[in-house]
Parts: sequence; structure tokens; C-alpha cells
Amino acid sequence: MIAEFVAWSRARTPERAVPDLAGFAQSRGFTQRGGGFDAHNAAGAYLKHFGEGKFGRFSFERPEAVA
Repeated sequence: MIAEFVAWSRARTPERAVPDLAGFAQSRGFTQRGGGFDAHNAAGAYLKHFGEGKFGRFSFERPEAVA
């Protein structure tokens, strides 16, 4: 789901630097031994950041057509 949001965001607002989950996890220290990352905790933090507006403001509703 996060990958779909990142792709949607980059296609519509390429000027925003919305990170993918792996990049976000790496930058926030959600790493594990062997070079992987803790996807569960990283995803929770990612959604929290999104909800707090730290990636910018987004609207998922389409504006109504003006007659």
C-alpha cells in the first residue's frame, strides 16, 4: 500500500520528495542485522508521519466539476 502511495505521489507531485518505505526506514534507523529493515515498525512510523502532514498536504478527493 505504501508503494502505491509513493508511486501515486511521485506521478502527481514530482517536486515533493516523498520517500519510499526502504529509504524512510534507513533514514529513521529501522534497520536490522544483515542489511534489511524492520518493515512493520517502519510502516507504522511512515503512516504516522503521513497523518501528521510531514510529507506535505494531500487531498484524495477530486474537486467537483464546475457547471
